[in-house]
Amino acid sequence: MATLEKSELDVALERLTPQWLAGFFDGEGCVSASTSGVRNPRLIVHITQSDFNLLTLIGLKFSGNGCLYSPIRKGAQKEKRPCWILSFGGKSCLPLLEYIAPHVILKRKLVLWGIEMAKLTGERGKCGRGKSLPKDVMDRRQELMNLVKGENRSGFTSSKVM
Repeated sequence: MATLEKSELDVALERLTPQWLAGFFDGEGCVSASTSGVRNPRLIVHITQSDFNLLTLIGLKFSGNGCLYSPIRKGAQKEKRPCWILSFGGKSCLPLLEYIAPHVILKRKLVLWGIEMAKLTGERGKCGRGKSLPKDVMDRRQELMNLVKGENRSGFTSSKVM
């Protein structure tokens, strides 16, 4: 009986274990929140890297829900290597954050707050123009946004982990 060999893509995707990806995210990832429009707190997760293929693999691992782009760099000090950003927003952050949550170290609080915020996101079309989330949900999302912003402002040091 003939056996099919795994493709290189399958092997690469299998190597993106939760432990590896959590460590990579601790170094290269970001959980942030901001207000979109007038008042709606919005969750954004970024992973920045110069290796386009690696970010593409991570995006594929999570059903292609992320957006991969290269930011326009301003100023005279442009880096020699390209920079790529894989970005997830709203509910599309949830699979990635839940995958790495048990293993992330430095950004653990941010990941847990991000999971809670993503779960409080309305379904597309149900909270669009003219519609809003219930007040208690909006208040909690605002609170989570403030926690995320505060943690990001404080920075990360190895002394916080110990």
